[in-house]
Amino acid sequence: MEKTEVVAERSGFGKMLPPKLPLDKIKLQIPKKWAFVKESVLLSIGFLWGNTTVFQILNPMGIAYISAFLIQGKRFYRVMVAVAAGILCSSFENKQKYILCMLLCLGFHWGASNKIKYPSTILKAAFGGTATILGGLLFATIRGGSYFYGGIATVEGIAVFLLTYVVEKGVVLLQRGLKRHIMTSEEIISLALLLGGAVAGSANMTVPFLKIPIMAILSSCMILIGGYRGGAGIGTASGVLFGFLLLVCGKVEMEIFCAFSLGGLLCGAMKELGKVASVISFFIAVVVVLFYCNQAELNISFLKGLLIGSILFLFVPKKAFAFINTYGVHEKELQQDTYFLKMKELTEERLSQFAAAFRSLGKTFLPELDKKTMGKNDVSLLIDTIADKACRNCGLAVYCWDTELYATYQTAFSALSICEKRGRVELEQLPETFRKNCVRGDIFVDVVNRCYEVFETQSIWRNKLAECRELVSQQLFAVGSIIENLSGQLDIRGVFLEGIEKEIKAKLDKIGISVEEVSVMEDRIKQGTEVMITMKSCNGNNMCREKVIPLVSKVLHKPMKKVGGKYACYAGAGGKCILRLIEENKYRLTVATAACPKQEGGISGDSASFLETESGISVIALSDGMGSGIAAREESKSAIELLEQFIEAGFEKELAINMINSVLLLRSAQEKFATLDICTVNLYTAKAEFMKMGAAAAYILRDGKIIAIRSETLPVGILQNVSMEKNDILLKDSDIILLMTDGVMEAVGEEQEDVEWLSSLFETFYSNNPQDVADYILQQAQKKAKEYKKDDMTVIAARFWEIY
Repeated sequence: MEKTEVVAERSGFGKMLPPKLPLDKIKLQIPKKWAFVKESVLLSIGFLWGNTTVFQILNPMGIAYISAFLIQGKRFYRVMVAVAAGILCSSFENKQKYILCMLLCLGFHWGASNKIKYPSTILKAAFGGTATILGGLLFATIRGGSYFYGGIATVEGIAVFLLTYVVEKGVVLLQRGLKRHIMTSEEIISLALLLGGAVAGSANMTVPFLKIPIMAILSSCMILIGGYRGGAGIGTASGVLFGFLLLVCGKVEMEIFCAFSLGGLLCGAMKELGKVASVISFFIAVVVVLFYCNQAELNISFLKGLLIGSILFLFVPKKAFAFINTYGVHEKELQQDTYFLKMKELTEERLSQFAAAFRSLGKTFLPELDKKTMGKNDVSLLIDTIADKACRNCGLAVYCWDTELYATYQTAFSALSICEKRGRVELEQLPETFRKNCVRGDIFVDVVNRCYEVFETQSIWRNKLAECRELVSQQLFAVGSIIENLSGQLDIRGVFLEGIEKEIKAKLDKIGISVEEVSVMEDRIKQGTEVMITMKSCNGNNMCREKVIPLVSKVLHKPMKKVGGKYACYAGAGGKCILRLIEENKYRLTVATAACPKQEGGISGDSASFLETESGISVIALSDGMGSGIAAREESKSAIELLEQFIEAGFEKELAINMINSVLLLRSAQEKFATLDICTVNLYTAKAEFMKMGAAAAYILRDGKIIAIRSETLPVGILQNVSMEKNDILLKDSDIILLMTDGVMEAVGEEQEDVEWLSSLFETFYSNNPQDVADYILQQAQKKAKEYKKDDMTVIAARFWEIY
């Protein structure tokens, strides 16, 4: 017994490319100089945060910065030393309290490092806040138990908890070297707060020998960069941030806060005019506000700091701004989307024109008339030819074709009718009066036979040509339909979910997957949501299966799957991969076959196939060639292979069947045909459609009961125009579809006995495995047929079930 099993699952996950290095040796390689720069930045920020005071009496920022590095190995110690140096270099009192808090943080670090491998942000914040409160209370006890210091300790502990929770995200980004270009709003705020705190920590520092405040240089340069990068909104936010932090830390007065805010607004508004215009507007705004509000702040050192910061901004290269512009979402996206939509509209219109052109071309190839029978014009032309060749030199020609025209014409017509029925005409078959009067009877009959033979040969080739023209016409119409369907797939009415696109891109970036582009579309395809991701190739490490698909499914709150074929996941130019995801099928279909030939060791004339299209349609096909053996096998195999190719190319089933019918008609002068039994199942809607051309009945096994689906049609390859019957049914979970060739049904007996026979089989047999079901039916059919088999036997069983 010959068995095959086909499962409707695709397991390919992209083009497998071996990594350049063994997986166990692939590490993140960072040049030493950049590692040193990154470490220097982290330690410098720690020093400046340790040197910052709030309201002249508090310093929660240094402890919060240390807390963000808790349970991070040796880096924690380096950061703690940097923050301690900042605290010791500061001018505020009660430094001992913060050293005590740092020692408590060190204790937490030692105690938790061996127990907690990946601490959460809240846990770090809780450790830092607790250490601050305990250190403050202990310091208050040493000072005599003052309630004031106890209250201050509680306030600082809460502040440390909140600050740690906010800045920890920025600290993580800095530790990774800002390799992620897509950030959440919380991460951007965290980075801005880190930078602003560092500027506030530099408020008491001046440039050596020049006595110019570093705070003025850094704040002016940062505000100008923010305004020039993001416009008036970002410029204002930058001015407010730096001004507010400096104000809270007691380094500047309210007037500078207002001056920085207005300066950021104006420099951002003037960004389109260039850097110089932004600098001039910022400088004038700050000077004017301070001149009218507080001239005491308008000293030479401060103005020099603003000037130096502005000059530094002017010398920032364009490449630096281009690098900054890679972070976040650009304003050009809207223009690109508009351009893309216009291009889609033009492409759709062009494709529609191509489709119309192919249809028009197809109409020109349609045969004008059916040439299979003789028409009046053909008969008249034949009789004229016969008269010319048989009677031209006859002396009685005038009498026969003039005086007795009607009788002679009727005789010639009768002779042609006999030729059409029997292939030849004999003199004895013609009327007696004609035989007596015609002196060239034998010549006349010979000419009639030869003329009809020529006419019949011409008719055969004319019919063949007409069939070929019709086949070409069908193909041209099919190409037009495919192009029109492609035009429909470019329909711009699909909705782009930009918010979800950004969320997916940010979350992929957060787990270390560099993504170039993400597109999320709805209402474009029948399967629902569609996701296209362009990213760096993983070199065949199945990153899409292990990380990307689960993350996208979680964001969309629906299971997603990869689309097979060209757009599955492959390494393209520049080492990039394009991953296309669509919604996972709600249903699944598992197919199995069992078959045996008519004679033991012979070749079965049956062929079966199963395929699943990208649109979520499963196609089961079964074909029975005429008779048994190699010839029947070739016919059924040709029908199945053509059906597979046409469906995969995008042809509609009806058109594909018509073309298969035409091909079988044209490929051989002998009468050969094949049955076609096709079942298509929509794995999203559970709708099954049965199409039969001369095939035996199909069945659905549901809860132990048999549902028969019958059709009375001819096989393909017999008539020029094939008739098709469709039957639709909605499948249920655990249904089993059964397709069989007539060899099985002939073994059963009468047509009406098939349902009873199958029902009796499943009274004592049950299995969810379609292979077991197919094998069992075939075995029972063989037993019923005993030793004599009338035909090949093939059974297809397909189990349908719901996934979610």
